[in-house]
Amino acid sequence: MNRHIENWNNTNLGSLLKNKKQKGHHEEELLSVTRENGIIRRDSLERRDTSNKDKGKYLLVDKGDIAYNTMRMWQGVSGVSSYRGIVSPAYTVCSTTEKIDSKFASYLLKDPAMILLFKQRSQGLVSDTWNLKYEKFSQIPCSLPPLFEQKKIAEILSGIDNLISKKRDLNKKNNLLLKAFIDELMEGDENWERVFLSKILLFKNGLNTSKENFGVGTPFVSYKNVYAGGLIKEEDLTECVSLTPSEEDRFCLKRGDILFTRTSETPDEIGFNAVYNTSVPAVFNGFCIRGRPLNDSLLVPEFSSFYFRSNAVLSQMRSLSKYTTRAGISAESLGKVQIMIPPINVQKKIANSLSSIKKLIKSVDKSIHSLQHLKQSISQDLLSGTRRVTV
Repeated sequence: MNRHIENWNNTNLGSLLKNKKQKGHHEEELLSVTRENGIIRRDSLERRDTSNKDKGKYLLVDKGDIAYNTMRMWQGVSGVSSYRGIVSPAYTVCSTTEKIDSKFASYLLKDPAMILLFKQRSQGLVSDTWNLKYEKFSQIPCSLPPLFEQKKIAEILSGIDNLISKKRDLNKKNNLLLKAFIDELMEGDENWERVFLSKILLFKNGLNTSKENFGVGTPFVSYKNVYAGGLIKEEDLTECVSLTPSEEDRFCLKRGDILFTRTSETPDEIGFNAVYNTSVPAVFNGFCIRGRPLNDSLLVPEFSSFYFRSNAVLSQMRSLSKYTTRAGISAESLGKVQIMIPPINVQKKIANSLSSIKKLIKSVDKSIHSLQHLKQSISQDLLSGTRRVTV
């Protein structure tokens, strides 16, 4: 980190970021430090509040302060605060000196070369106990550009982050729109046929085999493939398993088969499904149930990939599931789910309409990934001094 760069100052983090231990501000807003989004309001997280009721020992964070997770700094869990609030004593809070721009500091601490140093300086016997106390953190060397260059670097990287954020917000809206359309279009009308799944699908549980059999052999549809939903295509088949001819025959898949998750930690994830949409011979995992249409001309695969993810279908599966140590649903219970089937021409129209929204979502996702790669490349160049900026 301390190679000579013209006009850059070789220093250490302790001269730039000072440990801050202000306590007794229990009335302030509770904040959290995350890996992806830096410092955020705690109530924006969709998970249970596990914070201590007595917040007298919680640390004050002011706007512009840097905070990091002492136990996970080696994973890059840090950020600059846009809020005034308090964080758990498990975090380390630092105020910036006049030598460093706070936004630049947040990017510097996320640099892969810097994170490697955090990992090397962390203490503990195993990764679960690794921690980076301020004493060790403060000794880490770094090369610091002039303040005007810091601000310009932060401005460039913030600009890319803002673009990424806007595209993520766009896709949140697109996903909500897709879900709303699915639920609305699947309500059906008098021309749709109402049937139980047991009347149109033949169910079978999946393959259970030892891990030694994986690696070569027949393509294998994993639980992850099914959980992801949509259409399972040839490029999704990344796993293989060695089977006997009898097993291949019993657990085979063909285009149009619908796969349902039969077990999960929570009932909300029971019955998640995907449609097999390739002619490549494959088998499926034991944590899923295969539903094979009794009539090949009854369901359009593209329609099924949306319909069986509708709230009208999933809510029935949740109510039919049972919960002991894990939630689960049987093939018999799946057969009791009632659906409404539109004519084939209507299925195709619905599938085409919904597919256009899904393509838009994928296109935005692709642009997000491109921006993330661009940011990573530019960030490494700017923070290492390989590429210089001018004002």
